[in-house]
Amino acid sequence: MDADSSPVRYFRLGSKILPLGIVAAVLCLPLLFPTEIRETLRAIAMVDTGTVVVVLLLSLVNYALRCWRWLLLLGERSAAVPPLRHCAIYMAGFALTATPGKAGEAMRSLYLQPFGVSPRQSLAALYAERLLDLVVISMLAALVLTNAGAGAYMIAFAGLLVVMALTALQHPVVIGRLDRMALSLRQPRAAALLGTARDFLGAVRSMLNTRLAVIGTVLGLVAWGGEGVGTYLIAQSLGLEIGLALAIGIYAVAMLAGAFSFLPGGLGGAEVAMTTLLVYAGASVPVAIAVTMIVRLATLWFAVAIGLGAWFGLEVFRGPKQPGSVGVAQGESSHAST
Repeated sequence: MDADSSPVRYFRLGSKILPLGIVAAVLCLPLLFPTEIRETLRAIAMVDTGTVVVVLLLSLVNYALRCWRWLLLLGERSAAVPPLRHCAIYMAGFALTATPGKAGEAMRSLYLQPFGVSPRQSLAALYAERLLDLVVISMLAALVLTNAGAGAYMIAFAGLLVVMALTALQHPVVIGRLDRMALSLRQPRAAALLGTARDFLGAVRSMLNTRLAVIGTVLGLVAWGGEGVGTYLIAQSLGLEIGLALAIGIYAVAMLAGAFSFLPGGLGGAEVAMTTLLVYAGASVPVAIAVTMIVRLATLWFAVAIGLGAWFGLEVFRGPKQPGSVGVAQGESSHAST
């Protein structure tokens, strides 16, 4: 990466956006829910430091398990990447997690390509990771259904539909149809586009064999469930007596609502959904806002801060400069051995 195309300029931009994003997240809920800000701040002050530390540790467990899953998805395709550097590359993606659909995390491709991991491989891993997250969060969202109204049912059902649609895209019949359509088209650009989609979905399918799909789902359940436990601990710290399953379900439904809002990081959608469900569960509006704000700071914005730190580290300690410089072939490798 030369100086002009280096991602460091994006790091500088992110370091300016991060404080603004945190301020926006802090100010968003009091503006959406007209209540006395003083009461909300008083509720936030009631959360003890020990609880916050535990919640942050649960977030770190979430990131570590998802990084492990990422390494499993890429498998031998990333054998040339030193494990610690690969983890740093994965964490650096969190710097841009507050983008629509977390698409900014695709920046990992820039740092993996010099080690022989093609963009198609890394983007396929990102897609597979998103699909597994949707499966897991939809499963966790089901925990709230016995204690919630029609809105939560609709969000969870929408999550199930999206999971089914994304899974169907990788079926051999769909891939074969894309292949035949690409061969029959007379327009080279359209044929090339369909061919790219076919190859991409084929790469995703090769990653998500039965074994890795099961392992990835289990890791995701523990990872995202841990952040749901953090929601429960914060709610308990503020005197809100809700069950553990309900707290995890509320967190999961909020994540789905944020994803379906198509806003950067789910900002707005996730906060409104979580606050509304907490009020429905018996919290006062100031307490519900306080829980939501602390959870989002300890999950989303904590991840962004760690990602910016990892990104800075990658820029300071540069790896290979040119693709293939470590002597790794760019071709696809199979997951048959796994």
